[in-house]
Amino acid sequence: MASTKNCSFFFFKYALILLNIFFLLVGIILIAVGVGARASAKFTSLSLLGGIVACGVILLFVAVLGFVGAVKHHQVLLFFYMIALFVMFIILFAVSIAVLSLSESQRQKILHASWRISSNSTRAEVQFEFNCCGFDNASRTDSPPDHPSCTNGGPDGLKVPKCGNETRSSSSTCQPLFTGDLTPCCSPCYGAWTNSIEKLARSAGGVGLTFSFFVIGGVVFTYYYRNRKDPSVNPRAFL
Repeated sequence: MASTKNCSFFFFKYALILLNIFFLLVGIILIAVGVGARASAKFTSLSLLGGIVACGVILLFVAVLGFVGAVKHHQVLLFFYMIALFVMFIILFAVSIAVLSLSESQRQKILHASWRISSNSTRAEVQFEFNCCGFDNASRTDSPPDHPSCTNGGPDGLKVPKCGNETRSSSSTCQPLFTGDLTPCCSPCYGAWTNSIEKLARSAGGVGLTFSFFVIGGVVFTYYYRNRKDPSVNPRAFL
């Protein structure tokens, strides 16, 4: 019986250590992705990149807390670690379900709101990367338009490659840049995003949901490990 209890103690201990090493790696990857994207100057939305780095730092801190608590079998550290993981699980699970259940109209409203609060520099980068102009047909015919110029590149010089002579009309198309090019140019950005955003939402929601089960697994392991006696100390002491 004592041997079984000893085995369960070490099982939960090393399982928590491995889980927190995994959390450490994920946190480092998030920080590296945020810093790398900023350094490459491919995307300069500081709010988004700052959010990614902040998530990485928080996960790194929680992982270190859990790692030290697991190695030392420290009751206080394990308690706060368990609370932190439970809060992370609730947030991750709720956000993942919300992302997976978003309808197309809801995604469009959220993206439109994000477009409106974005800087002209960020909008110009999006237009350049996706070969599009404006958010949708309505935004392209606004006066003044809610987007940088697609033909002269605007203040950042990012001219949309497929946009030749931009025409503000309800047709959402313009003259092709090259003779014989049958691809409509200057199409709205939301239309260019649709497939990418849908795939991204499914991927992000799926990854978040999967990761949330790792997190709740950490809560369960911590609970059982915290209530085990350490066989290396006085057997009468309850730790």
